[in-house]
Amino acid sequence: MVRLSKRLKQIADFVPLGTVVADIGTDHALLPSYLVQEKIAPSAIAIDVSAGPLEVAQKQVRSLLLADRISVRLGDGLEPLEPGEAQTVIIAGMGGATIRKILLRSPQVLNQLQRLILQPNIGAESVRAWAIHNNWKIIDEEIVYEDERFYEIIVLEPGKMKIENDIYLFLGPKLVEKFQLHLVDYLKSQKKGDEGILQQLEHGSSQDAREKTEAIRQKWEKIGQVIKCRLDAEI
Repeated sequence: MVRLSKRLKQIADFVPLGTVVADIGTDHALLPSYLVQEKIAPSAIAIDVSAGPLEVAQKQVRSLLLADRISVRLGDGLEPLEPGEAQTVIIAGMGGATIRKILLRSPQVLNQLQRLILQPNIGAESVRAWAIHNNWKIIDEEIVYEDERFYEIIVLEPGKMKIENDIYLFLGPKLVEKFQLHLVDYLKSQKKGDEGILQQLEHGSSQDAREKTEAIRQKWEKIGQVIKCRLDAEI
């Protein structure tokens, strides 16, 4: 029986029942193995760009007697997939910029997908912006706290979406909408990081330093207003 971490279990919970799943950057193929073993997905495709992790993934799949239902493939991003071969794609544990590049490189595959489950380690704001500008709507979001780290998970489906303010690209519109449990604590941790940047910028006298300082202060002023208004909380 495959056991998943809290982060991976939350990702698995977002997979629609009965869809073929492709896990990009699969590492040891834990997610595909769990999804097939639990009969959430009838079959899965485990993809990784590195031969070493993929060899471990192949051993994992064979040891669980799932080789007839999980295809393990070496390749970059969505490139090993044929259009329509999978309905759900998972990309977890990468930076937001890397996730965007993967999606932009394979439009024919992307256009046939029914759901994207994305977990950027950094740059979630840019992933949301990409989604809205490329006709993907955010249908759900979650924050998972595990091993003293916060992880944002973004679930997308094809469709148009508008947001009332660009600050929601940073906050996560669904996280605010459902008063997500960890949102305030997550924002406090992000604010602490920005306060460290502000301290460094205080030593600079250039126009660039002043503009960055003002941008950070304005961002947190807007965030504070939204959190106070929508969640009646302080950060």
